[in-house]
Amino acid sequence: MALARAAPGGAGGIPLDSSTMMPRTLLAVLVLALPVLIVVFGVLMGASSLARAVGDAAGGRVLGWIAATALVLLVVDALLLLMVLGIRALDETPPEA
Repeated sequence: MALARAAPGGAGGIPLDSSTMMPRTLLAVLVLALPVLIVVFGVLMGASSLARAVGDAAGGRVLGWIAATALVLLVVDALLLLMVLGIRALDETPPEA
């Protein structure tokens, strides 16, 4: 039985950073998710306020809870991004003078 060889870019063909075993796609997803989650949070809070202003208290409450969930995801994304960038900074080799 022959063993399958891994793709040269890493496990499953995901390009790996040369200094760490962390996929670059993880960093890209975390960076791109940050502004998306900020916009989603703002839109949901605005929709929640609008729904409450027109008298739809239940809809405003639901949109408020969804906005709170987006805010939690935003904080988690920012913390993960900070950790990933910290790990990459610690793994970098210092430039030789």
